[in-house]
Amino acid sequence: MKKASLISFTVAEHGRARVRIRGNSMLPVLRDGMIAEVEALVGRPRKGDVLIYDMGHGPIAHRVMHCVSDERFVVCGDAIPHDIEHIRANAVLGRIVCVWHTDHADAPSVSRLRLQLAGAFMVHTRALRATCARIGVLLRQTATIAHRPRIFQAMLLALRSFFRGDSASALDLLHGLPLDELFAMIARHGTAGHLLRFLEQAKQAGYEVNEPLYHGLRSSRWRCALHADLVLARVREVQPALRAANIDAIYLKGSARLLAGESDADIHFSGDVDILVPMRQADDAVAALQACGFDFHATPTEQRFYQRYVQHRSPLWKSDAILPVEVHTQLVLPGSVSQRLSYHVLYGRSMLIDSVVGEVRVLDAVATAVHLAYHGRDFRRMRDAGLLALKLSAFSPSERTAFDRIIAREKRDGLRLRCLVKLVDDWNGEAVTLTFAERTFLSWIVFREDLPSVFRQRAPLLDGLIGQCLPSYQGMRHIVHVLYAWCYNVITTPLILMWFLREKKRYCDALTRPNGSRISSSVNC
Repeated sequence: MKKASLISFTVAEHGRARVRIRGNSMLPVLRDGMIAEVEALVGRPRKGDVLIYDMGHGPIAHRVMHCVSDERFVVCGDAIPHDIEHIRANAVLGRIVCVWHTDHADAPSVSRLRLQLAGAFMVHTRALRATCARIGVLLRQTATIAHRPRIFQAMLLALRSFFRGDSASALDLLHGLPLDELFAMIARHGTAGHLLRFLEQAKQAGYEVNEPLYHGLRSSRWRCALHADLVLARVREVQPALRAANIDAIYLKGSARLLAGESDADIHFSGDVDILVPMRQADDAVAALQACGFDFHATPTEQRFYQRYVQHRSPLWKSDAILPVEVHTQLVLPGSVSQRLSYHVLYGRSMLIDSVVGEVRVLDAVATAVHLAYHGRDFRRMRDAGLLALKLSAFSPSERTAFDRIIAREKRDGLRLRCLVKLVDDWNGEAVTLTFAERTFLSWIVFREDLPSVFRQRAPLLDGLIGQCLPSYQGMRHIVHVLYAWCYNVITTPLILMWFLREKKRYCDALTRPNGSRISSSVNC
């Protein structure tokens, strides 16, 4: 029986349970080896309470910082105040009410007053402690930045080599990299499916592959493959509800690939079901899904934020909280691009297909490629680049002409879009010419993705400057929200820019093929 199930069962049967504390995230109040008594949570917890909860990765004990509603709480560990987490009430196993220093029968307990005072102190000083923790992380990662391995650059070159059929060079690039950092990079960019397929092909061709990497990717893909049946089951629930409401929705991304039975559907199994509907029918689609058991987990304020500033409504969940449904009204953030990518614009590029769940509507090959290009233009998920490379390599001349015509019409975010298309064209073996701005942006991407997370997350100002895509604002409230989120970026941006300008020539090597030839350029780095 899982630990979480055992705790839940014991609390339900006997009212209380005792657990041993493991880990250091609750230092200095709770230490490794302490024994905690847990009781069932009734009603809303108080600020400062320590909850035991399970979000699918085993039971965790963290302190309540804020209650968003009766069903949603904000928690964090005392030792990691900068790392907050939102949890649902149905994930809570209980509340810690008593603590002993050890598991000995005569071990002294921590007084209830001390626990309450510690809780109040941790809640009221979280902001200050979080700021100090961020500064500490910043200083530590600054000291190690020059010695970090260039994991993203190696992964990017390996993907290019694999796509071009040069397995030997790709395997050499991946050999010797720290596996924990490589797995973290692969997970962040969702490239496990691509790399596993290429490693399997290399193994069948007689190449010696990195076995720990190969088996790690296989385990990751098996876990993700379990989502395939969940996605199809979710569509079986969603489609009848939408059809009854006379909504002819278009299925997007991973669910569309599964429904169409595409050969590359296993490269990335979707973690949700995305549907595109007309703007005027978005509320009807939400109401139809709510009628069959779906509902928002977000607060009313968050729902209004999604409706105004995001291309889809807040995710809709069922009580099992396994796989959400997102109702899209556009493919990209409103105002972030010059083209309208709404339902009415794309309907002519959609088609009805017979799938395992019946007749559904999906985008055709050209519109799917356009969606992948727009979705991957920020280069934060290289899986989209890989999927786009596969899609473009299978295009007929007329399909490629139609795709290029749509991409060429983009004016607001054209540089990043062109860079992605040229990158995947190079992966497919086509001759590509880069302008100075395009080469600078690609060099920036390789530099950015190999930065420590504290710097990478503070780089949107440079993303907009180098990518020539200044952000769009929708009203004064949105401007204030964005500026507040960027307050830390103002401090780190000059430092990151200085590093990039100093290392730019070195990072241009990321645009070099393993055999030494370069993507042709109209300028030198």
